[in-house]
Amino acid sequence: MMNINKSKLYMTLLSVLGVVIFALNIELSNHSLSNWVLIYLLTGSVLLINFFNIILPPNGNTLSMDTAVYLAALYLFGLDVTLTVLLLSSIFGLFFFSKIQWLKHLFNFANYSLIILAAYTSFLILGGTIGDTNFTNLIPYIVSISIYFILNVIIIGIYFYLYSAKELINMLKGILKKGILKESLVSYTSTIILALVLTILLEATRYFGLFLFTLLIVLLSFAFTKFFTLYKEVEEKANKDFLTDLFNHGYFKLQLDEHLKQMESYEVFSVAILDIDDFKKYNDLNGHLQGDELLKFFGSYLKEKTEPFGKIWWRRIYHFNAENR
Repeated sequence: MMNINKSKLYMTLLSVLGVVIFALNIELSNHSLSNWVLIYLLTGSVLLINFFNIILPPNGNTLSMDTAVYLAALYLFGLDVTLTVLLLSSIFGLFFFSKIQWLKHLFNFANYSLIILAAYTSFLILGGTIGDTNFTNLIPYIVSISIYFILNVIIIGIYFYLYSAKELINMLKGILKKGILKESLVSYTSTIILALVLTILLEATRYFGLFLFTLLIVLLSFAFTKFFTLYKEVEEKANKDFLTDLFNHGYFKLQLDEHLKQMESYEVFSVAILDIDDFKKYNDLNGHLQGDELLKFFGSYLKEKTEPFGKIWWRRIYHFNAENR
């Protein structure tokens, strides 16, 4: 309970800090009519991109390219336009993504405000010029994007540490074991490339360039979702018994090894071994077809009786991940 209170206090304090910094760095009255048209289009692009996330196999992690939109807007149109887009997308997102609690939504808004301001400041310090793309010197772009990501990781990491230091350590171990770190590097590299591509498109053909970029992300989302669905179907067929629809022996061994490595984080851990008595006699007496029906019944019975406990266990271990998506 103490850790939960600490994490909520941290969220509240950072939210207040982010909102104050946002208020000190935005001037809504400075926008012209053409700027407002651009701002609304950028906001629509951010909302669409957040809705059509790119799902990456094998772990199902999602990749959102809204960062590319914010960074491209920052490089071309400055801090004021970018923060206004952030404000509008957060307001609309509060209604479209209503499953997220308002405090966490505010925390995300404050987090974005802080990392956008940090990226903007570092970009200017290193000689970057707003509105004048100069890719002969990529240092301001690469450093600003790096600071954007590093600060974001630090802010989220502190929250998880305050929530549960043990769960954070287990999560980091899982990231290293499952290759999520490699996926993160791919995500970072993709964001750099797409942010620069969108910057070029916006500078060359402002509205059409934004349309092409958003359409590309939406199409990639559909393609990766389809690919991930096919991947999971193939994986499920490989891990499940065709007759009973239960996980097979190979999958059991993989999961057992994984759980044994995480024994320290469990309060209780047990394995049950079941056997159908005299199944061979039943098979010989009633025939193999009837034996198959018995196995199907037994499989469905096991799934029906154990599924509620599996859901409770899954929520208890991973509930903080689900809450912060």
